[in-house]
Amino acid sequence: MIIKLNNSYAIQEQKKAVKLLKKFKSNLPKDAIAIIAGGAPRDWHHGWGCRDIDIFYYIPDQKPLTYLCHKTNEQKPCHLDIPKLKQLGENNQYFNYDCDDTGFGAILSIHEYQIRRKNAALHLRNVQLIELKIPPLDYVKLFPISLSQIYMDDTGKIESLHAYDCSYEYKIIYELHRKSWNYVYLDKILGRFCDYGFLPYKWSTRNKHMAGNGMTYNQALAETIAYDCNSTVM
Repeated sequence: MIIKLNNSYAIQEQKKAVKLLKKFKSNLPKDAIAIIAGGAPRDWHHGWGCRDIDIFYYIPDQKPLTYLCHKTNEQKPCHLDIPKLKQLGENNQYFNYDCDDTGFGAILSIHEYQIRRKNAALHLRNVQLIELKIPPLDYVKLFPISLSQIYMDDTGKIESLHAYDCSYEYKIIYELHRKSWNYVYLDKILGRFCDYGFLPYKWSTRNKHMAGNGMTYNQALAETIAYDCNSTVM
């Protein structure tokens, strides 16, 4: 679903984020892919300001553009030439729920910096630069929480996947799988979306006849959402 924003402050933030994404992408090879996904576009869609910006990017063959660093006399990636940029270790929250379609990690690295522009829409927001082994949209389809399956490209188009659409329409947050450790993330999201219900993946019900094939109703629902999401041509 194509998302149109109505909140003026959210639109202001979104426009700034588009510029930020374009600038970042300009330092990547032409065949690289970069999107903003998850929390920021979701918050804008709900009429809020975002808490941070997550940029997911993929460089085929991991061959970035480089520059010569005169301090170290080494070639360094152009897209990481950002003041006060720091690399986050594997104890970072993102690695807790990192998975690809095999259940193993798809994240190569995470770097972070803080936007410091007084009176700007994104002042003091942290930006996470998350490099992936797989294309970003494929990774978004693997997000374990339905209300996170939303993204924005560098044209400013915000688009949601089927799982997100179901959550938004029915006001239910679905846990779609448990290939990753989801609880750290759920601890943050459930309190913010108190007007949403929550269905964990292993939720059991007496109405098992609704699911069939030995699955609980929610497992069947999650698999249906995941199937629709993965089979939809974006």
